[in-house]
Amino acid sequence: MKKIALSILLLSVRFLVYTQSVAINTDGSVANSSAILDIKSTAKGLLIPRMTTAQRNAIAAPAKGLMVFDITLNQYWYHNGSAWTAFSTGSATNYWTINGTDIYNNNAGNVGIGTGIPGAKLHIAGNVKIDGNNTLEFGAGITYQQPK
Repeated sequence: MKKIALSILLLSVRFLVYTQSVAINTDGSVANSSAILDIKSTAKGLLIPRMTTAQRNAIAAPAKGLMVFDITLNQYWYHNGSAWTAFSTGSATNYWTINGTDIYNNNAGNVGIGTGIPGAKLHIAGNVKIDGNNTLEFGAGITYQQPK
C-alpha cells in the first residue's frame, strides 16, 4: 500500500513540475498561461543582476537575451547573441518627439546628418536628395524645383 501511495505522489509531483508556470504576487492570482514567470506588484520592482563592466564582459558564453545592469556605466545591457548591447539611455538623451506620424527634434542644439559637428539647425554633409513632388538635389547634379 505504501508503494502505491508513494508512486501516485511521485507521479503527481512530476506532473505538476512540468505543467505549471510560476506566479509571484500578493493577490494569489495564477500565472499568465503564456508566461513561465509572472511577477505582479504595484509597490515593488524587478531587480536584475548588477555588476561592473569588467564582470559583465567576463561572463563566459552569455546567452542571447541575457540582461544585466552595468554599475560602471549605469546602464542596462543585453546580449544579442553576438555582443553586449546597451539599452537606450532614456530621456536624458532623447531629443526626438513623435507627433502622430511626424517626428521632430526637440532640443535647442543642432542636428547633423553625415557630420558629427553640425554648424546649423540642420546640417547635411555629403550628397543630398529629397524626392517627392518637390525636388531638391545637391552633389554631382545640383537641382532645385520650386514648390507648386
